[in-house]
Amino acid sequence: MTASATFEIPQKYKAPDNFYDLFSQLLIKRKKMTPADLIKVQRLKDASGGDSLPEQLIKLGLCADKDVADAIAETSGLPRIGEEDYPLVPPLGEHVTMSFFKEYHIVVVADEPERLVVAVVDPMKTFAPEALSLRCNKAVDLKIGALLDIDNAIEKQFGSGK
Repeated sequence: MTASATFEIPQKYKAPDNFYDLFSQLLIKRKKMTPADLIKVQRLKDASGGDSLPEQLIKLGLCADKDVADAIAETSGLPRIGEEDYPLVPPLGEHVTMSFFKEYHIVVVADEPERLVVAVVDPMKTFAPEALSLRCNKAVDLKIGALLDIDNAIEKQFGSGK
Protein backbone atom coordinates (compact mmCIF):
# COMPACT_ATOMS: atom_id res chain seq x y z
CA MET A 1 0.00 0.00 0.00
CA THR A 2 1.32 3.47 -0.80
CA ALA A 3 1.64 6.42 1.51
CA SER A 4 -1.59 7.83 0.10
CA ALA A 5 -3.98 5.17 1.43
CA THR A 6 -7.57 6.21 1.29
CA PHE A 7 -10.71 4.96 2.91
CA GLU A 8 -12.84 3.02 0.47
CA ILE A 9 -16.00 1.05 1.00
CA PRO A 10 -16.21 -1.75 -1.56
CA GLN A 11 -18.90 -1.05 -4.17
CA LYS A 12 -21.17 -3.80 -2.87
CA TYR A 13 -21.30 -2.02 0.52
CA LYS A 14 -21.99 1.50 -0.72
CA ALA A 15 -25.19 2.70 0.84
CA PRO A 16 -27.97 4.10 -1.31
CA ASP A 17 -28.81 7.78 -1.08
CA ASN A 18 -31.99 6.92 0.80
CA PHE A 19 -30.18 4.70 3.32
CA TYR A 20 -31.79 6.24 6.42
CA ASP A 21 -35.25 6.02 4.82
CA LEU A 22 -34.75 2.32 4.08
CA PHE A 23 -33.31 1.77 7.57
CA SER A 24 -36.25 3.57 9.22
CA GLN A 25 -38.84 1.70 7.18
CA LEU A 26 -37.24 -1.61 8.16
CA LEU A 27 -37.47 -0.72 11.87
CA ILE A 28 -41.10 0.31 11.44
CA LYS A 29 -41.87 -2.88 9.49
CA ARG A 30 -40.30 -4.94 12.30
CA LYS A 31 -42.36 -2.96 14.84
CA LYS A 32 -39.21 -1.72 16.58
CA MET A 33 -40.42 1.88 16.31
CA THR A 34 -43.49 3.76 15.13
CA PRO A 35 -43.84 6.41 12.43
CA ALA A 36 -44.51 8.88 15.27
CA ASP A 37 -41.17 7.93 16.87
CA LEU A 38 -39.43 8.62 13.57
CA ILE A 39 -40.99 12.08 13.34
CA LYS A 40 -39.91 12.86 16.92
CA VAL A 41 -36.32 11.80 16.38
CA GLN A 42 -36.07 13.63 13.05
CA ARG A 43 -37.26 16.83 14.73
CA LEU A 44 -34.71 16.43 17.52
CA LYS A 45 -31.96 15.45 15.08
CA ASP A 46 -32.54 18.60 13.05
CA ALA A 47 -32.24 20.65 16.24
CA SER A 48 -29.27 18.82 17.80
CA GLY A 49 -27.01 18.32 14.78
CA GLY A 50 -24.20 15.91 15.71
CA ASP A 51 -25.61 12.41 16.18
CA SER A 52 -26.91 10.38 13.27
CA LEU A 53 -30.45 8.99 13.13
CA PRO A 54 -29.42 5.54 14.43
CA GLU A 55 -27.48 7.10 17.32
CA GLN A 56 -30.41 9.36 18.22
CA LEU A 57 -32.85 6.43 18.22
CA ILE A 58 -30.62 4.61 20.71
CA LYS A 59 -29.83 7.61 22.92
CA LEU A 60 -33.49 8.60 23.17
CA GLY A 61 -34.44 5.04 24.08
CA LEU A 62 -36.74 4.68 21.09
CA CYS A 63 -34.95 1.56 19.81
CA ALA A 64 -32.66 -1.03 21.34
CA ASP A 65 -29.09 -0.80 20.07
CA LYS A 66 -29.12 -4.42 18.88
CA ASP A 67 -32.30 -3.79 16.84
CA VAL A 68 -30.65 -0.73 15.29
CA ALA A 69 -27.49 -2.72 14.50
CA ASP A 70 -29.50 -5.54 12.93
CA ALA A 71 -31.44 -3.10 10.74
CA ILE A 72 -28.29 -1.21 9.70
CA ALA A 73 -26.53 -4.46 8.80
CA GLU A 74 -29.49 -5.60 6.71
CA THR A 75 -29.93 -2.21 5.03
CA SER A 76 -26.22 -1.75 4.28
CA GLY A 77 -25.32 -5.33 3.46
CA LEU A 78 -22.37 -5.09 5.87
CA PRO A 79 -21.69 -8.02 8.21
CA ARG A 80 -23.02 -7.76 11.77
CA ILE A 81 -20.76 -8.80 14.62
CA GLY A 82 -21.63 -9.70 18.19
CA GLU A 83 -19.99 -8.91 21.49
CA GLU A 84 -18.02 -12.18 21.38
CA ASP A 85 -16.24 -11.02 18.19
CA TYR A 86 -14.33 -8.15 19.78
CA PRO A 87 -10.72 -8.75 20.86
CA LEU A 88 -9.78 -8.08 24.48
CA VAL A 89 -6.52 -6.36 23.49
CA PRO A 90 -6.52 -3.31 21.18
CA PRO A 91 -5.19 -4.52 17.79
CA LEU A 92 -3.46 -1.17 17.22
CA GLY A 93 -1.93 -1.03 20.67
CA GLU A 94 -2.15 2.53 21.86
CA HIS A 95 -1.33 4.21 18.53
CA VAL A 96 -4.82 5.70 18.57
CA THR A 97 -6.31 7.03 21.80
CA MET A 98 -9.25 5.57 23.65
CA SER A 99 -10.98 8.95 23.48
CA PHE A 100 -11.02 8.79 19.67
CA PHE A 101 -12.71 5.39 19.71
CA LYS A 102 -15.20 6.44 22.39
CA GLU A 103 -16.12 9.71 20.70
CA TYR A 104 -16.86 8.08 17.35
CA HIS A 105 -18.17 4.71 18.62
CA ILE A 106 -15.72 2.75 16.52
CA VAL A 107 -13.44 -0.13 17.49
CA VAL A 108 -10.75 -2.04 15.62
CA VAL A 109 -11.56 -5.74 15.42
CA ALA A 110 -8.47 -6.82 13.45
CA ASP A 111 -5.24 -5.29 12.19
CA GLU A 112 -4.31 -7.25 9.06
CA PRO A 113 -1.26 -6.57 6.87
CA GLU A 114 -3.19 -4.63 4.22
CA ARG A 115 -6.32 -3.54 6.08
CA LEU A 116 -8.06 -2.79 9.32
CA VAL A 117 -11.37 -4.40 10.21
CA VAL A 118 -13.46 -2.03 12.30
CA ALA A 119 -16.89 -2.15 13.89
CA VAL A 120 -19.09 0.94 13.63
CA VAL A 121 -22.62 1.82 14.66
CA ASP A 122 -23.40 3.84 11.54
CA PRO A 123 -21.53 3.24 8.27
CA MET A 124 -22.81 6.53 6.88
CA LYS A 125 -20.55 8.39 9.33
CA THR A 126 -17.25 8.07 7.51
CA PHE A 127 -14.94 10.49 9.34
CA ALA A 128 -13.56 8.00 11.89
CA PRO A 129 -12.92 5.14 9.41
CA GLU A 130 -11.29 7.63 7.03
CA ALA A 131 -9.11 8.98 9.85
CA LEU A 132 -8.02 5.45 10.85
CA SER A 133 -7.24 4.63 7.23
CA LEU A 134 -5.03 7.68 6.92
CA ARG A 135 -3.41 7.22 10.35
CA CYS A 136 -2.56 3.55 9.72
CA ASN A 137 -2.02 3.79 5.96
CA LYS A 138 -4.37 0.84 5.36
CA ALA A 139 -7.72 0.14 3.77
CA VAL A 140 -10.64 -0.25 6.17
CA ASP A 141 -13.32 -2.96 6.12
CA LEU A 142 -16.49 -2.08 8.00
CA LYS A 143 -18.63 -4.33 10.15
CA ILE A 144 -21.71 -3.31 12.09
CA GLY A 145 -21.78 -3.53 15.86
CA ALA A 146 -24.29 -2.58 18.51
CA LEU A 147 -23.47 0.69 20.30
CA LEU A 148 -23.23 -0.90 23.74
CA ASP A 149 -21.06 -3.76 22.45
CA ILE A 150 -18.66 -1.30 20.80
CA ASP A 151 -18.45 0.88 23.90
CA ASN A 152 -17.91 -2.19 26.12
CA ALA A 153 -15.18 -3.47 23.79
CA ILE A 154 -13.38 -0.12 24.02
CA GLU A 155 -13.54 -0.24 27.81
CA LYS A 156 -12.22 -3.83 27.88
CA GLN A 157 -9.42 -3.04 25.41
CA PHE A 158 -8.21 0.17 27.01
CA GLY A 159 -9.55 0.11 30.55
CA SER A 160 -10.78 3.21 32.32
CA GLY A 161 -9.04 6.51 31.99
CA LYS A 162 -6.63 5.75 29.13
